[in-house]
Amino acid sequence: MIDNRPPTEAESELPAFVSKDLLYYKHGSGVTVVCLAPNHPALSKVKKVVFSSTHTQKTGTKTHRITKGEKICEIITEDDVHYTPRYEDTGVLLEVNRRLVNEPELINKSPTYEGYLVIFKCRENFGRYQDFKDLN
Repeated sequence: MIDNRPPTEAESELPAFVSKDLLYYKHGSGVTVVCLAPNHPALSKVKKVVFSSTHTQKTGTKTHRITKGEKICEIITEDDVHYTPRYEDTGVLLEVNRRLVNEPELINKSPTYEGYLVIFKCRENFGRYQDFKDLN
């Protein structure tokens, strides 16, 4: 069940696009919020989210560089189906939604707000590819 809250500023103001079952909100600075797309088959059935150790370690001031194709996390549904979303671009990981480890139902309730996966800073031309579906 998805909540009926008003849209956040990111949802209403930032350009959004979908690629490979992921929804991206990209700020002009390159900071990008990654969520499950509204049509993702796991939506409303998520029971567990597992991030890799490189995503969950607290490293202080060190940054984690991400590469295109690198695993974001593993999502496991109530039906025991496993999904492995991957980064579509290179960049620097800024934030992992660690709440999902203990509260995976946040993806089911609010996939674009409390249930976002990660925030990363991508290279400049990410999101300008023609194969992305613009939601605006």
